[in-house]
Amino acid sequence: MATIWILALDVGQRKTGVAVGQSLTQTAKPLAVLRHPAQQLEAAHFAAWVREWSVSHIVIGLPKLRDGKEHPLAAPIRRIGAKCQEAFGLPVHYIDEYLSSHEARARLPGEKEVDAMAAAIIAEDWLAGNGGAG
Repeated sequence: MATIWILALDVGQRKTGVAVGQSLTQTAKPLAVLRHPAQQLEAAHFAAWVREWSVSHIVIGLPKLRDGKEHPLAAPIRRIGAKCQEAFGLPVHYIDEYLSSHEARARLPGEKEVDAMAAAIIAEDWLAGNGGAG
């Protein structure tokens, strides 16, 4: 079975973490943190990584409130997901990002750039839940 590469995003109010993951070992690598408000993100911000890694899926963390309802940030996240799907012709998947930033801080104590690690955790969670099969 061919290895599937995914691009994972942890979209926040002011920053977005970016990571790449792959199905063979179901692991992910933090790539970068973009410093753009969620409302200003465009698919073009991710185009180079989609090409470089031959990405076949995009996975975006979707925040939820404690009561299970979507966080107000969900609307701009879904907007960027739709733009990526249109621009790249790839399936976009949303997964609950609950505690991904908290786990990232635990993995990177003292580090400022937890957003990219949170994106890597989102990628690993999606790969584990989908068996890497997409």
